[in-house]
Amino acid sequence: MTLSAPPNDEPPRQASPAPPPDPVADRALLFGLLSGPIAWTIYFVAGYLVAEAGCYVPALRQPASGLGLSRLPLLSLIVIALALPALAVNLYGAGSTWRRWRQLGGGEAEAREVTRFLTLSGLVLNLIFLLAILLIVIPLFFITPCGWS
Repeated sequence: MTLSAPPNDEPPRQASPAPPPDPVADRALLFGLLSGPIAWTIYFVAGYLVAEAGCYVPALRQPASGLGLSRLPLLSLIVIALALPALAVNLYGAGSTWRRWRQLGGGEAEAREVTRFLTLSGLVLNLIFLLAILLIVIPLFFITPCGWS
């Protein structure tokens, strides 16, 4: 005597196909992951080149008295001005990854976990490079550039 399952009139279930990847979300995730390091790299190279070249131009080492900032040399103001777009890109990247982190919900578990990891990595990278930019800018308020010349 063998026991068998009762006949099932329903057709066999097909595994539901995974939803197609969202290219907009993928680009936003990639932007959030790479915006901080790229913004810092561009700022660091541009700031270094401007500071190095500015040390050989005496007019850039003079205080920017016409701007109401009599203590800061013009060279420092230029390097600080270069930091503003880098900070803006970094903050935007951190904000986009934060929003993406909060939006993560349904979907396939493995894909969701990978996305969560990449999103959290992007947020952490943006915060680290935001701190790196600030650590370059803050000393400009206290230390005179080109002090060796």
